[in-house]
Amino acid sequence: MRTRLTVVVLALLVAVAGGCGGGSKKTTFTNANWGDIEFNAQTGKYNGSPVDIDAQVYFVAETERDAIWFMVYADAAQENFRTLVKVPDGSFKVEQNEFVHIVGTIEQNTELPSMVMWDTGPIVVASKATVVPQPSG
Repeated sequence: MRTRLTVVVLALLVAVAGGCGGGSKKTTFTNANWGDIEFNAQTGKYNGSPVDIDAQVYFVAETERDAIWFMVYADAAQENFRTLVKVPDGSFKVEQNEFVHIVGTIEQNTELPSMVMWDTGPIVVASKATVVPQPSG
């Protein structure tokens, strides 16, 4: 009886420990679910969440020696879901109206350059950004 009780207690401890400490898996934000973050990014709740979107550049804000900042529409067809993007690679070049594929994370606490005025939309720090052809249709 005591052995069975010990096994049950150990099993419960393993189950509880398995649910703790691993951290919750964050949602990856794509073009399909970007609306979920568009008006909630400023809360900071989504910081560190992965991003994988295609977007249209509507303004190249600032190029620094070690980074470029630009603004995109995550919903290019509707010119909606304004998003600020930082690519920490000063050699990356992009122009207005180009389309980019962006992989990175939501980082609302990123320090903005002085010329960038941004208050509510998502801020993405890209680990990878690639200029891509304009989507058809």
